[in-house]
Amino acid sequence: MAPRDRDLAKRARIAGVVLLIMVVFLDQWVASIPMSALVTVMIMVATDIVNWESLRNLKAYPPGSNIVMVATVVVLTHNLAYGVLMGVLLAAIFFARKVAQVKYVASELSEDGDTRRCRVVGQVFFASVDKFVESFDFNEAVDKVD
Repeated sequence: MAPRDRDLAKRARIAGVVLLIMVVFLDQWVASIPMSALVTVMIMVATDIVNWESLRNLKAYPPGSNIVMVATVVVLTHNLAYGVLMGVLLAAIFFARKVAQVKYVASELSEDGDTRRCRVVGQVFFASVDKFVESFDFNEAVDKVD
């Protein structure tokens, strides 16, 4: 992690802890602060912690990451909770799609013809079950499958 990124991450953690303390323990004082002032502070913190270099290097990142980032920011402009929810859901969908790719299923029959040995390379995940099951012949009469 670059020094600037570490510094931004540290400042974001500090800002989060201070915000948590304010909301939990100083809620009466925070309620008296005008909403426009709170929005201004939120915008300043958000622009401060954004890694603007990542916008210039969008082609260097996977398309799924770019879609998650752009969708989160677009939805975020209307409602913070919906933006975060959209980002988490899209990230989960892209993760499941990536993990669902079973790379390789190899099988070989033993010399005696009673045992079939299978080798699976990749993730066996609920999204990859169909491709995984298609790799096997269930009509083959063998005594044992390893």
